[in-house]
Amino acid sequence: MYFLYPAFLFALLSLAIPVVIHLFNFRKYKKVYFSNVQFLKEVQERQASRRNLKERLILAARLLTLLFLILAFARPYIPGAQNANAGKQQVISVFVDNSYSMETLNREGSLLDEAKRRAKEIASAYNINDRFQLLTQDFEGKHQRLLSRDEFNDAVDAVKVSSQSRSLQQVISRQENLLQNQPGAARSVFIISDFQKTEMINQ
Repeated sequence: MYFLYPAFLFALLSLAIPVVIHLFNFRKYKKVYFSNVQFLKEVQERQASRRNLKERLILAARLLTLLFLILAFARPYIPGAQNANAGKQQVISVFVDNSYSMETLNREGSLLDEAKRRAKEIASAYNINDRFQLLTQDFEGKHQRLLSRDEFNDAVDAVKVSSQSRSLQQVISRQENLLQNQPGAARSVFIISDFQKTEMINQ
């Protein structure tokens, strides 16, 4: 079991509060006057076990209430298949189509500008220690190396329109060539093009 906010587990220390209350609250004595001491002894023996059970149930209720409240804030979860790559460094290859068709304008600028924004959004969704490949229609040698997230964002900003035009299969093959050299890492492929959608392939 894992916790989304494990820092809240420090609040488990507060479970000591009901215990302290239990120890002091139930030790308050009241003076009751009896003319017959033997009668007092019989009353005490008859009620002792019942009183102890009541006190323990109250203590258990308080502890469970606090425990469930803390767990609710910590948000426990059991990782499934989609969390199999948790904790493993990921390598992400992002293709940004910079062909002439990406010069088409829309309400937010050119399609190339939109593709750049989406590429940065993809990078921001991953951890800071993950590594990225930026690929464009140019198939430049520098696009074969892995970048940090900041380097990736800078490289995306530098992308310009190109006269080159590659097929989808060429792009995927180029991405796979790099990813095959990263054994043990979780690998993902993104393609952003003027068909105006983003595809992702997990490997």
